[in-house]
Amino acid sequence: MPIKILKALFLSLSIIVLQIAAVPNLPSIFSNLNLFLVFLIFFCVVFNFGSGLAYGFFWAFVLDLYSPYPFGSYIAGTMVTLFVVYRIFALFLTNKSYYSLLVLTLLATAVFCLCNLIFLDLNIFFTTKDFALIQSESLAFLFNTLWQAALNLGLASVLFLFLHQFSRRFNAVFIDTIKN
Repeated sequence: MPIKILKALFLSLSIIVLQIAAVPNLPSIFSNLNLFLVFLIFFCVVFNFGSGLAYGFFWAFVLDLYSPYPFGSYIAGTMVTLFVVYRIFALFLTNKSYYSLLVLTLLATAVFCLCNLIFLDLNIFFTTKDFALIQSESLAFLFNTLWQAALNLGLASVLFLFLHQFSRRFNAVFIDTIKN
């Protein structure tokens, strides 16, 4: 049990440090990668949503400390995103396949970016009340969201292929109906 907790703590700290320190220093387009969100959705799909919710709250809290948005915006955006992803997964997607992982990653990116856009626009509105600035920042944010969605889907694909190679969590289960 303590080894499992240490692994989870090491993985959490690694993802947080990479998201805060390494990802923003990548070349311009690659700095849109949301490592936090991809790993969060990956944990929710691969393991269970309860552990994903716990990871998500912890990671969002730490990322909120370093965020330019008002405190609590990452937590609120993460919880809304996880709620939407959980409902879609529970109601429409019944298996842990590659396609369901990609759909959930794309949906989570869209919902999370929409929440961040709302917080960004509200922050600009309450500080400057400049609608032209809100419009230009929103267009730039939406352009970066398209790149983020593409990069997140690429990373989710790599993670899926890695886990598929070294684990049995995504392997298909076939029932042998041929009688010998």
